Amino acid sequence: MAIFNSGNTSWHTVNLDESITNQALMIRNDRVQINSGQNNYQLTQPYHSMCVGMYSGEEGRLEYLGNLFPRSVQVGYNQGSTGYFHLTGPGTTMDLGVGGFGNQGFLEIGIEGTGDARISDGASASVHWIKLGLWNNASGTLHVTDQAQLTCNFNEVILIGERGQGTLIVDQGGKVLGTYILSATNTEAGTLTPTGTILVDGIGSDLTMEHQIELGNDGMGVMTVRNGATASTGDFGGMVVGVNGQGELNIESGGVLTSTGDSTIGLGIDSTGRAKVSGLGSKWDISAATLTVGFAGNGGTLHMGGDPGLLVSDRGLVETGQLHLGVYDLNLMMSRTRFRSIKELAFSPSVVRNRRIACLSRRCRS
Repeated sequence: MAIFNSGNTSWHTVNLDESITNQALMIRNDRVQINSGQNNYQLTQPYHSMCVGMYSGEEGRLEYLGNLFPRSVQVGYNQGSTGYFHLTGPGTTMDLGVGGFGNQGFLEIGIEGTGDARISDGASASVHWIKLGLWNNASGTLHVTDQAQLTCNFNEVILIGERGQGTLIVDQGGKVLGTYILSATNTEAGTLTPTGTILVDGIGSDLTMEHQIELGNDGMGVMTVRNGATASTGDFGGMVVGVNGQGELNIESGGVLTSTGDSTIGLGIDSTGRAKVSGLGSKWDISAATLTVGFAGNGGTLHMGGDPGLLVSDRGLVETGQLHLGVYDLNLMMSRTRFRSIKELAFSPSVVRNRRIACLSRRCRS
């Protein structure tokens, strides 16, 4: 086991001249840069094989260049701890969970403390589970940037704000590929409301989920796609904005979201869902599926130019195969607003009395 705990604020540099194996790597109250070059650094302990920022009052920082093979990674472990992990450099790779039990390899950022992980400068990482902001008062941020790539394998889940605050940032050409994203997932008696934030920003930046993204399972979930960035969900579950909590989706300044599967704004009775599409080139493409607003009867409103629900303004575009409205009205309010329902426009039979469509601007198009 390798432990760094000098308490110094200066950086230690470790160059690996050959491939090595340790049981675990602990960066407690120290700053360490490890460069393995073309060599491999393997950590064999199934859990806690690599921990950055372990105990209260400790601040651990690790910058890694080269090939890294841990079984699990924890950053900001105990309450009061702070951890920073930076995986960087062209050709740098991290494969999390190599063989045996390690196939359940966790990347956990902000377990009870504060954790910050950054993958940058062309580095790549392959993991099995990602959890950001696990427990009360915990904060976890994962930043994939500068042409870096992160893959979450084997149909596992990216949890953003499990009980604490979680943030995923994808920008400057970064790419994230996975299966499911669940944000703000778990509110229990006596706990604070979890929050999950997703930002996909800039041309070349992309977030692709093979199945589903859920915003606001129990707490507050917000996702923004902007400035030419792209995001997509697959044909199982699509995009859900407000599951049992509060969900907010913003597509702006040329951002594009493609949802192959059926999508919902306001799924649960107690949920609140709001989606906004604004700016030239901004688009939510659901043309092969159905968009449902207010699935359980209380959950959503569809507005084009209004406040809650789905807001489409200033040359934004929503394209959907079918539109199902639960209880609220469809208002087309802004000029240069476009909405297309290619197949059908349907309403819940129980709320036929509320089905109104209004075009409040002479130049809006439906």
